[in-house]
Amino acid sequence: MRMNWKKFNFRDIFTIGAQLATIISMILTWIMYTNIKNPPPDTSSGSIISYPLLVGIIIVNSMLLIFFSASSVRSTLIRLNGKKYQLEKKFEIFNSSNSPYLFNLRTNNPETETSLIERTRKAIKTIDESKAFDQDIYYMLLFTLFHTAEGNINVVSILDDNEWIDTLEENEFLRINLGAAERRLHLNRIFVVKESEVNEKLNNRSIQSFIGADHTYIHLFVIFQEQLPSNIINDIGSGFIDFYGYAVACDIFSDNEIRGYLKFEPAEIERFNRIYMRLNQFYRPLNQDFSRQYLVNNQNNYEPN
Repeated sequence: MRMNWKKFNFRDIFTIGAQLATIISMILTWIMYTNIKNPPPDTSSGSIISYPLLVGIIIVNSMLLIFFSASSVRSTLIRLNGKKYQLEKKFEIFNSSNSPYLFNLRTNNPETETSLIERTRKAIKTIDESKAFDQDIYYMLLFTLFHTAEGNINVVSILDDNEWIDTLEENEFLRINLGAAERRLHLNRIFVVKESEVNEKLNNRSIQSFIGADHTYIHLFVIFQEQLPSNIINDIGSGFIDFYGYAVACDIFSDNEIRGYLKFEPAEIERFNRIYMRLNQFYRPLNQDFSRQYLVNNQNNYEPN
């Protein structure tokens, strides 16, 4: 009976190799243990070659280390490539949607829209978790992730001066946030702001539109930055968005731009989730009572549910 070697893939070979190496290591260790009372005579040179069992164990365990390290690296690459492939599909879904932002670009400057789409596709294919995206591409990725989100979204907003302002990108960001809630996804957003700047930061038109929306699936909270320990402030950085375990988008504010990078590693996603969970002891609901106390110039008289 001929064995069909074509059925064996890279993972099978590593698995079999690791299993064989483990078995051999156990056998050598057992032989060495049973003969420990009769150690081999020492040589005049003291060379390790006089201990063949020990040499064998070192070799086998080195093989194990290589097997498992290579397998771990390969698994990481497969996971990252899988996330890239998913992100490519998600982007095409957003790209084919009736986005007012894309429609505006297409109407006024079709070359700009075409260039932006192609640059975003290229950025996804060459994604690097340690490299920040340019502002326009980062916006496109955020639009994509909000538009295709399938679970709850946790957000920590630091309220930089470049956020929630009257630009095409920020207007689309507001629309895409509200769209997630309309699809009955729970959007939990924490605004971190200095107490002396609450009225100034939360009273612009964009944020008031967001605050005044239906709060069945939108849950808003405020944390006064002065009340946060320095280590938590450092962990938050410029803010982040956790897309239900799929990825975390981390903001970077620099040179009057909003840039950022995406984290796909499960350990990193879990770390940001723990950071978000730690904030629940500091926040207060952004409700009507809070508005009356702090948003003294608010003219919208919103009443969150």
